[in-house]
Amino acid sequence: MYHDGRSKLFCCAGYNINMKTSQNSIMLQEPDDDSIRMKVGFNGNILVTSIGSKITYESLRKEIRDICKFEPKQPFTMKWVDEEGDPCILSCQVELNEAVRLHELNKDSELTIHVFPNVPDRPGMPCDGEDRNIYRRGARRWRKLYRINGHLFQAKRFSKRAVCYFCSDRIWGLGRQGYKCINCKLLVHKRCHKLVKQVCGEMQVDTPLFRQEQPALNTDEASQNGLHSAVLESVKNESSNEYAKVELDDGMERGQISLDDFTLLRVIGRGSYAKVLMVEQKVTKRIYAMKVIKKAMFNDEEDIDWINTEKHVFETATNYPFLVGLHSCFQSLSRLFFVIEFVNGGDLMFHMQQQRRLAEDHARFYAAEISLALNFLHERGIVYRDLKLDNVLLDSEGHIKLTDYGMCKEGLFGGETNTFCGTPNYIAPEILRGEPYDFSVDWWALGVLMFEMLAGRSPFDVVGSDNPDQNTEDYLFQSRKTRRLCQPRYTATLTSWDCESTSDDLQSSCRQCSNSLMQHVQNVLHVFCITWQPSTTITSTTSTNQRNKLHSELIEPNMWRYRTPQQSYVIKDRSLMRGKSVKLILEKPIRIPRSVSVKAASVLKGFLNKNPKERLGCVPDAGFDDIRTHAFFRQIDWELLEQKQITPPYKPELQSDRDLRRFDEMFTKEPVQLTPDDSNIIDKIDQTEFDGFEYVNPLLMSMDDPV
Repeated sequence: MYHDGRSKLFCCAGYNINMKTSQNSIMLQEPDDDSIRMKVGFNGNILVTSIGSKITYESLRKEIRDICKFEPKQPFTMKWVDEEGDPCILSCQVELNEAVRLHELNKDSELTIHVFPNVPDRPGMPCDGEDRNIYRRGARRWRKLYRINGHLFQAKRFSKRAVCYFCSDRIWGLGRQGYKCINCKLLVHKRCHKLVKQVCGEMQVDTPLFRQEQPALNTDEASQNGLHSAVLESVKNESSNEYAKVELDDGMERGQISLDDFTLLRVIGRGSYAKVLMVEQKVTKRIYAMKVIKKAMFNDEEDIDWINTEKHVFETATNYPFLVGLHSCFQSLSRLFFVIEFVNGGDLMFHMQQQRRLAEDHARFYAAEISLALNFLHERGIVYRDLKLDNVLLDSEGHIKLTDYGMCKEGLFGGETNTFCGTPNYIAPEILRGEPYDFSVDWWALGVLMFEMLAGRSPFDVVGSDNPDQNTEDYLFQSRKTRRLCQPRYTATLTSWDCESTSDDLQSSCRQCSNSLMQHVQNVLHVFCITWQPSTTITSTTSTNQRNKLHSELIEPNMWRYRTPQQSYVIKDRSLMRGKSVKLILEKPIRIPRSVSVKAASVLKGFLNKNPKERLGCVPDAGFDDIRTHAFFRQIDWELLEQKQITPPYKPELQSDRDLRRFDEMFTKEPVQLTPDDSNIIDKIDQTEFDGFEYVNPLLMSMDDPV
């Protein structure tokens, strides 16, 4: 199904990432517990750095003086921004201690300080040049710099030949994936900038800005994939220029593709923050899907990182037969646009609604193609994390394609992550236990999906045994098709929390994000469809004491633990979980239906092993080979399958490439229109955050075939 990548629940547990580079292994951990992320606003710049929680007032002034390049006798004023967005002066140790105390009490992600190169004439008066609007989010555009060991790193776009000083790998991708020190010109990955130990100005930067070797091009393979010789020639010519300019001009002209190049035909999907349209490119008359995202939904760096990750995975997936590819990206002042491959055979959820359950040959074919798609991503360090019936599409011939890369995680070359995320019925036990995990979660999800295909029901009675009428196949597939879970970052704090509302009900409230302590508890509740009526109505102005009271109502130490971005929370009452889905996933033995064969039962038990180290596809030094050689898949010719040379067991009945009969009428009957832009909202958007978003698949410049 086409919908936005964040219409389901997930919450990021920081950036505890393992990644392996070509020369060494790197682990990027969360900052130390006594470290505070600090943003310093001065002279049109936002400088991001960190300080110790026990820093003295004099040390802070010295740090600020160094950051802002003040002369030794230059007077200046520091004002920190409290939780209400009001500036509070920092003039002594007591006031600094109070700022740090409230920062820790409110679990704020950062401490924001604005600096003015003067002092007010009288206490309580504003400083020269101080404007109340600078404290209002989005009211002013700032240049953001990251201060590490004296370096002032700025996010930049680079060509594919830029090389990271730290890890020696290329800096490229979609968006601003690299950082450049504005003083010493050092180039590093965004992921590597915190690991640079050398002090700015105390070293000779001799790392080449681009790789000298010629890229290896497999012309035979490219020809087989339909790559036109003109593209090969252009790539070779480009690579021969050793001194090609690395950094791209930030003021360069916008992408060559715009909304005017497309005719909007139908709405085919919608999520909590995005709309997906079927469109026709006016020149070629080809049909594509267009994902439309409002820029106003992006509130911080994590959101920008997410959109960059999705773009990069789209680019990586392009031209792989079982992954939806990317045509182009462009933007307007108010929106981002992904133009992607249109797959008109519907999704497996729709197919299951029609078939109820599948024959083993059908399930084997789909599972094998899905396995190839997952393995393709895994080999490139990408964990998918959102495999479900809705995200498996059927093309016009009956082959599958995975879509929706909004939950993907990159950089897992032999490493792990601990982000709490997923769709409730498919979340692996290790995620629920709060353990670090890797690609194992994708193979667990494949086991759940295969069980649904073969048995016509979920392996877990997520609806609840107290509602036996709701455990039927009809209810399972119909109810799960229409329910939309709202991404927690954009979920408003409500009087009662019930995530069974449709996305349209949540759409307006999703913009009222509250980064309070209870917001993160709410995230956990939403994942498992928990309805809880607190004794106090929660609003954006709810006091800290009230929030703590609500906190104690719901959670307590040493019980049911879930990790969220800033703290671990514990569900106090397991009975709040409708259907007891968590307990079932963690504790219930998987009962295989008698209707399936011995080989099918074996593969289901292998994928649904609650121990990830023993799970099929996860055993060290075996991995994907264990899947390929399993008795259930033994009759598959994997090479022919990957070349799409095996005839699918089912071909959707379609009259044309515009046939939408296999799409939900709930979407296709919607009016095709984009809401008018609001100038007040546009004025608050920092457009520089989206520099470099434009992208055109280079293969499309000389190919007639779609991606």
